[in-house]
Amino acid sequence: MSCFRMPTGMCKELHGLMAKFWWSKSKNMRARIFKARYFPHCNFLDAGLGYRPSLIWSSLIWGKDLLKAGLRWRVGNGEDIHVYQDRWVPLPMNFKIISSSQFDASVKVCEWFDATRQWDEELLKGRNLESVSVFNKALAYQTEFYSVNLAHICSHSRQEPNQSSVNWHAPLDGQYKINVDGAAKLAGLMLEVGAVIRNGNREFMAACSRQVVGHFSAQAMELTAAKEGLQFAYDLGFHDIVLEMDAQGAVDRINSNEECFEAEGNLVEDIKEM
Repeated sequence: MSCFRMPTGMCKELHGLMAKFWWSKSKNMRARIFKARYFPHCNFLDAGLGYRPSLIWSSLIWGKDLLKAGLRWRVGNGEDIHVYQDRWVPLPMNFKIISSSQFDASVKVCEWFDATRQWDEELLKGRNLESVSVFNKALAYQTEFYSVNLAHICSHSRQEPNQSSVNWHAPLDGQYKINVDGAAKLAGLMLEVGAVIRNGNREFMAACSRQVVGHFSAQAMELTAAKEGLQFAYDLGFHDIVLEMDAQGAVDRINSNEECFEAEGNLVEDIKEM
């Protein structure tokens, strides 16, 4: 038996080929037999053990339960995601909506989008008062707690902050630099994004400020700001663009050659394609 080293890139490519071989051939004979016998009217995740299952199918079902424990939907067009039944909310509790149902139980996420694939504010207005009220109360308690427990620390923090050592650098001639940032508003239920475009002579070219409805993680805020800023620049006809932002994690994901399977993966892929 021989042991030898292989490049990391080659190993990843081999893993990808094996995964495609086992999981992407939904039309082969074995897949069609399993589909016809065990889950003809649903998908694999909703399939049961069935009558007198084979050893292979029993093993797959055992693995499916373990798989489902860590799975959740990543929202794209929302056409296959049930609002109240599926795990899709980007909050690490159980990833489901926990407030009482105020829509039909079979409603899908896509039905909450408007024509621009943003959340339909008119449809959702007033529907989430219960969850917002609970959140605001928790936020008030948290603020009071920190006010009491951190007051003595703040009293010792009177020193003037150091001036930032980060300097803005102009892009090359013919290029445009766009700086973007995002911040949560309305108790985290809306995102405010801003973008500024300058040329190689440090001259101001354009700026925008936009609001995006929804609850965003810190990572999603930065990526959404980047996407909105780039779209703004392209709409104005700027194409040779240098994107600058203050979120290293978001920058690393955008520059990575690997596909992002995190919750914010759709945003990352959209930015890469722009």
